[in-house]
Amino acid sequence: MNLVSFVFPCFNESHRLETTLSKLQKFIAAYPEQYEYIFVDDGSTDNTAAILNDFAKLESNAGCVKVVQCAQNGGKGAALRSGVNAATGNWVLTLDADLAAHPNVLVFWKEHFGLDLNQQDTVYIGSREKGIQYKLVRYSVARRIIGVAFNTLQRMLTGLTLDDTQCGFKLYPTALAQEVFSQLEDVGFAHDVEVLMRLKNKGVEVKSLPLKWKEVPGSKVSVVRDSIKMMRSIIKISKRLN
Repeated sequence: MNLVSFVFPCFNESHRLETTLSKLQKFIAAYPEQYEYIFVDDGSTDNTAAILNDFAKLESNAGCVKVVQCAQNGGKGAALRSGVNAATGNWVLTLDADLAAHPNVLVFWKEHFGLDLNQQDTVYIGSREKGIQYKLVRYSVARRIIGVAFNTLQRMLTGLTLDDTQCGFKLYPTALAQEVFSQLEDVGFAHDVEVLMRLKNKGVEVKSLPLKWKEVPGSKVSVVRDSIKMMRSIIKISKRLN
């Protein structure tokens, strides 16, 4: 069996963890002993850590839930790096704590796109753009325009040909993930681009697959403000790695 380790970066997520954990309980019950769930509390100042620790105790019989505690907020990339390092499965799946993309996407990929977990030489990433083509994703017009513009610019800067670098749903062979995340220099929201550029430079195949994705209220990301910040970071990353 190819165990998959799910890694959830969490920073001040107490306002929506109840919904997330309720969904996960159903998934854990449906697929016992197939996955492990690693929550990284990235120095939260609310009661995120307490909620996660209570959930881990609740699921202690399954033995599949871990909580990694960071002393201070280090950024999403840093949180993912901590979670990836703690993974014991053959594969690591990173996904957002709001479950904008549900773990069921992994099942969807197996059933409809021939995902083979025995082949550990490929990275698979979720594409909201492809999801739109399959009528699985709906964006507001404004967000779609900004997203397309962002992707066009980052492709020009990085040489990456992927149509969605920023979707948090990414599946890596564990050894490869641990190697690449250990090299991260940008640990903010632009970390995805650095990871993908490092994979490209290593000659690793990255397959982009459609997924069902739903925008969840309460995001900490400002589409306009943070896109500008990320573009500045991507310029720096591309100068280092191109």
